[in-house]
Amino acid sequence: MKKAFTLVEVLITIVLLTLLLSTAMFAFKFFIKRLDTMSLSLPKDAMAYEYLNHSIEGLYFYPINIKKNFKTVNQYFFQTTDNSLTYITTTPIYYKTISVAKIQYDNHKLYYYESELYHKNQDYKNPKILKNSYSQILKKEIENFKINYILYQTKEIVEQNIPKKDVNIPKKIELLFDDNRWIFSVYANNIKYIFAIQSKDEL
Repeated sequence: MKKAFTLVEVLITIVLLTLLLSTAMFAFKFFIKRLDTMSLSLPKDAMAYEYLNHSIEGLYFYPINIKKNFKTVNQYFFQTTDNSLTYITTTPIYYKTISVAKIQYDNHKLYYYESELYHKNQDYKNPKILKNSYSQILKKEIENFKINYILYQTKEIVEQNIPKKDVNIPKKIELLFDDNRWIFSVYANNIKYIFAIQSKDEL
């Protein structure tokens, strides 16, 4: 007696293969489209960009109190220097919980650091990158590094009911180096979530 596939089995196999190929083609086209918008030439650059984009997309508007001119000011945690930025992310690369992330340019290299926000050694009121935390070199041999921040416009702040004095986080972040321009978007829906929490605590 010869063994063979039935027509139903063949059809099911064809349908499954078609679905898998369609998904793969969609993912490939989406990735190619992202490469075009990023103006990236090397696969390593594309991977480095995706790492940062994943982290920055989850940028969390983490409220803290700081002392400024002998007054207590409510702000969101977002620290910057000429060569670095530190923020809180809900979509970390290495850890599974909300974390402190830092992008830093040093000695012609672009570094990414990550520490858990609720680690036993972390000061949650003044978060920082802890020793022996996750670190990775994203890109080497970088020249002419610069960070640009695109801020919210007054109209956008009014439309989204954002208290202007509290917004110290930009809506877009640009990393410029050599002939590259990496642009990352920060989504304002996190702001409304935090404001809701603050309003509830104040009641």
